[in-house]
Amino acid sequence: MSALGWDEGRIYHAHVLPGEDQSPDAPSKLVEQFYEFILEFRIDNSYIYRDQLQTNIVAKKYVLDVNVEHLILANEHLADKLKNEPADMLPLVSPTKVIRLTR
Repeated sequence: MSALGWDEGRIYHAHVLPGEDQSPDAPSKLVEQFYEFILEFRIDNSYIYRDQLQTNIVAKKYVLDVNVEHLILANEHLADKLKNEPADMLPLVSPTKVIRLTR
């Protein structure tokens, strides 16, 4: 058996489970990008969506009004996905999901 190399103390492994999809269009990446947009987008020194989200959470209103032009400025790829694939994207960026992420 030593001619085959199996008894030389090497470690062998095989991948059993697939890893998480790392493509830019993976749902987890899209949610992360939208969440980042909400927390980081600002005009001058005003964090528009972060403040709106905080106000709405306190008022127990589960709505977040997003200006698509702001989304285009911040992340054109995400805006295109939202425009071209709304049935797939809207459940990913729903206000309840975003609110869950902020807690």
